[in-house]
Amino acid sequence: YSYLLRGEVGRLRNTGDSYLLHEHLETVNDPVLFYDFAQAAAAKKLQFMAEAQSGARYLEAPGQGADEMVRRLSRDVIEYEQYLDFLRNRMFRRSLMCHADVQLERNLEPKRLENFYVASPAIVEGSVDPTTTDEARFRIEGGALTSGAPIVKASMSLLAERWPEAMAFQDLVNETEARISKAVSVPRADLVSALATNLAHSFIRQVVELYVSPPKVRTFAGEFPRASALARLQATNQPHITTQLHSSASLNDFARKIIMLADASRSRGDIFAALGQAVQNRELVMVDEAG
Repeated sequence: YSYLLRGEVGRLRNTGDSYLLHEHLETVNDPVLFYDFAQAAAAKKLQFMAEAQSGARYLEAPGQGADEMVRRLSRDVIEYEQYLDFLRNRMFRRSLMCHADVQLERNLEPKRLENFYVASPAIVEGSVDPTTTDEARFRIEGGALTSGAPIVKASMSLLAERWPEAMAFQDLVNETEARISKAVSVPRADLVSALATNLAHSFIRQVVELYVSPPKVRTFAGEFPRASALARLQATNQPHITTQLHSSASLNDFARKIIMLADASRSRGDIFAALGQAVQNRELVMVDEAG
């Protein structure tokens, strides 16, 4: 707990007064145990399904010995989640609920991934040769994934190249097979199974993201770029926009102008010309951000 409290103090030092006011000094602040919350939900014929953040239950679990002990003590998933809250001092949850009569399957079966689209923000560190068993490193937020398995190296390299686009699972299988075929001969069924299993573990560790339908993003802008209508509207009066990945992006004046102009009616050349005209009219000022 002392480690967690030091971390919270560190966060407070780097946040504004609004965070301190809302999170710690809020006039109405009535915390509730997860167990009591689940009981209240059950009275309304609802049940706990999972945390909205992928892999949260696994990532926040204690050490192996403690986790086994908690599982032995817990009579059901609600008690298990509550014990984890105590052990990890978890202060905020993003719990998803569903109707109580829904039959849940809490085990992540790798075969189910065959119907999903996959993406990963992992960044390749150094060079990667998927035809060898030399270890490769992929940097992710808060850590890294290291592997010497050709299937893992090939698939992660593909996802890193395509980010932020998502690949259909079967397309990922096909291109992974092509990259390792010169050195490794794997039966198609075994490749599919191994890749699905690796992706399931990677999803739990928040290395990859899964989608039922792919997000509307592209690695490179087309000849007639189009930003979302929401992003174009936000860019007209604020420096922050909402991306198609449901995250917030901060923009400088030039980027805001590009977003406002990117409505698919203008070519890349048209947008470039409009930016030049805005500079001449002193609507935009060239700034050397590196300096």
